[in-house]
Amino acid sequence: MAIKLGGGGSASQINEIISLNDSANTVTLSDGRVYLKGGVYETTLSTYPDAVTNPQPSGLAFSVGSQLNTNYGVAWDGTFFWVLDGYNNRLYKYNSSGVYQSSYITVNQFSGTTGVVWDANASEFKITANNNRIVRYSNTGTYLGNFYINGQTSNVKDITTDGTDFWVLDGSRNVFKYNASFVYQSTVATGVGHPDFAIKALTFDGTFFYILSTAQHVYKYNSSWVFQNSFNVTADATPEDIMSKRGGDTSLFVCGRGSTSIKEYKPAVGVASNTSLGGQNYVRVK
Repeated sequence: MAIKLGGGGSASQINEIISLNDSANTVTLSDGRVYLKGGVYETTLSTYPDAVTNPQPSGLAFSVGSQLNTNYGVAWDGTFFWVLDGYNNRLYKYNSSGVYQSSYITVNQFSGTTGVVWDANASEFKITANNNRIVRYSNTGTYLGNFYINGQTSNVKDITTDGTDFWVLDGSRNVFKYNASFVYQSTVATGVGHPDFAIKALTFDGTFFYILSTAQHVYKYNSSWVFQNSFNVTADATPEDIMSKRGGDTSLFVCGRGSTSIKEYKPAVGVASNTSLGGQNYVRVK
């Protein structure tokens, strides 16, 4: 075993990344330092309490490719996942394990569906469509009407909720807030994400907002829309949506168009695998 980078002594610190000629999942050096192999993730965060955590693809993953190949969004109604087919304007139903339930809803009033969220209070989906509409559907496929939001944007991308109010993201990187009756409240954020990357989607986990952009970047904001940090979702080359179940669930679910799959990202210690330095990368976790 040879340390290629990082070294020991005072220069070494938790979260440093080194390259080792090793293949074990964890490596403990003689001075007690512990390194976790790249591509190996520890989801029991108390195991390495001082190490940095980020969402990593280390939970549920299921394919939707047998039903659709243009998956643009995903929603959770408390029991089932619903995956939005942006080409055929359909919502396909899957159980909590990702098994298709041989059921779908056709959103045939409007085209251009891009985002979806479940409104538990009203027991209905809110779906973004036609660049300036929020379309309402029951989970049995009944059309319930729509809201027209062209007063704020004509380039709507996605929608999320905290269980009472709603936030809508548009293609110009603005976020608009609406009440339960979809009366406009305020423009809560402008210029979200990064100016070099187009934005795709947003979600709210009960504490933080997340903005998904191209280049697999996710930007995290607090409830006052103050930027916190960013991380990558690299399990799919073309992620289209990001979703939280809320209710205390700490996972994020990423809808990948290229892989026609839904992948769960859990808070975890670890880094992606990298062997470009002549060995296997490891991150110091203790």
